Amino acid sequence: MSEQRSDDSLMKALAARSKPKESKQAFRLLFDRHGGLVLGYCNRLLADRSLAEDVAQDVWMKVIQNAEKYEARNQLRPWLLTIARHTSLNILRSRKNWVELDETQDAASVDAEPTLLETLVTKDRSSEIRSAIDALPPLQRTAISLLTIEGLSYEDIAKAMGLGLGSVKTHIHRGRQSLIERFGQAKGDVT
Repeated sequence: MSEQRSDDSLMKALAARSKPKESKQAFRLLFDRHGGLVLGYCNRLLADRSLAEDVAQDVWMKVIQNAEKYEARNQLRPWLLTIARHTSLNILRSRKNWVELDETQDAASVDAEPTLLETLVTKDRSSEIRSAIDALPPLQRTAISLLTIEGLSYEDIAKAMGLGLGSVKTHIHRGRQSLIERFGQAKGDVT
């Protein structure tokens, strides 16, 4: 099986239970391509690496079990992240650590903000950046991470997080504002 196959064709092969060898190879390729994304996303939601590893394993089991339900539309990443989100949130709810944020504020001017993270990375502050992002509330942390680290579009972030586009923009705006305040106060103006 070629490693150049699309995610959609690999999901089709994974769902083909009558061809176990091809299904196993498809899973390996999918895991190699997206395993880090799933684990990173779970880790950002849960803020516990060990728990995130367990949840990511559960996510991949669900992917295997539900491969035949996947609709091939070049949307595997949002589908994976949706499964990861639901699985992680179920864990958080069972631990009673989940706090819903108010999503009613306006997110105007999100797109016009400076690229703070890019500025900080060029100043060699990656450990400070990671620490600052990890300190954000869960929804802001997740949205910022998916945008800046995973490179997802706002629309894909909204699908993955199960939120409306406006809510995603609000969380990104609030997260950026928190980062600007933190780095602006601690290190001088970085914008």
